[in-house]
Amino acid sequence: MKVLAPWWIEYADNEDEEFFIAFAWLVAKDEGFNSAYYIHVGDVSTFFANHTHTYIGNVRELRSVKRWLAFGKVARNMYRFNFLKTNYEEVEWEIKNTKLIAMWFYILAKRGAGQLFHEEHKGIQQRWRKNILPEDILEWLRDR
Repeated sequence: MKVLAPWWIEYADNEDEEFFIAFAWLVAKDEGFNSAYYIHVGDVSTFFANHTHTYIGNVRELRSVKRWLAFGKVARNMYRFNFLKTNYEEVEWEIKNTKLIAMWFYILAKRGAGQLFHEEHKGIQQRWRKNILPEDILEWLRDR
């Protein structure tokens, strides 16, 4: 199955990373390349087969493409990603793994039903601090 992705997908270390890059590309094409996106740690574990819960900032995944895509842990249960530039050439990338093909169809179905993105939360709950981030901080984070 062929999907669209940025040209530098070939530098990814493995198929899991390539799949996440294609997903991030799909998100940015829909929602904009100038935004940062947040993803729950459980979803990150779904994308990366060898992912383990790591400390903030200590992320193994996607180091090979850090010149083009920023990815890191920002809270106990939250990761953030964004593209560092907005004008990358688009290429076709082939998904060969049947599990990843099934995941891609699931993502497309959720996207088609309008359930892929959620903006209606009041803040990111950080249980270890027992507080909710204020709206002005969330606004600042969204603009990064």
